[in-house]
Amino acid sequence: ENKNVLILHAFESNVPIFELTDRGLRTALDAGGVGIRNQFFEYLDLARNPGPEHRQHVFELLRLRYGQRKIDAIITLYPEALRFVLNEGRTIFPEAPIVALYLPPGFEPEKRGRQIIPHPSILDFKRTLEIALRLFPQTKRVYVVSGIHPLDRSLKNRAQRDFEEWEGRLEFRYLSDLPMEEILATVSSMPADGIVFVIALTNDVTGRIFTIKEVSQQLGRVSNAPVFGLLDVLLGHGIVGGSLLSYEHVGTRAGELVLDILRENGNSEKIPAVFEAPYLPMFDWRRLRQWNLSENALPKGSIV
Repeated sequence: ENKNVLILHAFESNVPIFELTDRGLRTALDAGGVGIRNQFFEYLDLARNPGPEHRQHVFELLRLRYGQRKIDAIITLYPEALRFVLNEGRTIFPEAPIVALYLPPGFEPEKRGRQIIPHPSILDFKRTLEIALRLFPQTKRVYVVSGIHPLDRSLKNRAQRDFEEWEGRLEFRYLSDLPMEEILATVSSMPADGIVFVIALTNDVTGRIFTIKEVSQQLGRVSNAPVFGLLDVLLGHGIVGGSLLSYEHVGTRAGELVLDILRENGNSEKIPAVFEAPYLPMFDWRRLRQWNLSENALPKGSIV
């Protein structure tokens, strides 16, 4: 009771990933005794407003809101939010422990003498491709959709490494060098032996901003091949399914971790050095029907 938790989002409030994460966080924090008046949700909106003047105004606003209020724990979403806390926010939130969600693989936050528990955003590329090949054994081509945002590039590089074991057996075509219109035109004229694999697309090469849900919806509408993804927010919005990262589940688990930190003052063996959340095999029944797939072909324990 009477512990304050700040949830700091890097981008705008209506991103589906954030909405689901927030739902999980609220559920866990409420159940653990951190009531709604002690939960503080802030949205930095840094993608749409990347300039230093905006950052300075946001800093002044947060200083007014929290300069005289003790924040006991912070949850950041994406590296930009973590950097904001460690740089602009260092005088506002000097000591609060941080659970840093959705960091790219290999990202090493500067500790600066404080407790930071990173959550590497490592997606299940291998298992999802294995599932896709099991469902569509005739596959010879994989069209990979991604963008040019640093996180997009990081995930693309990780996918390329994970897909190396299929090189020679499958042809991979990465579409990150195309504007969105050309990506859609490409997948709409794919050969019958292809599948689409959507990774992430925050910005295309023209600099336009998208949500992954928007991208998936557009791919699902025009693609003449099945689309597979990595995130639960895409179910019902274009993808067949895959081994998915569940954002609501991440939020719930992260909220439970913060409660442990608050109870133990960060000194318990229950507090891990790195925060991880399991993947879930999840599928859209309508897409299974569209592609004449049997539920018996799905991995054991799948959620349809």
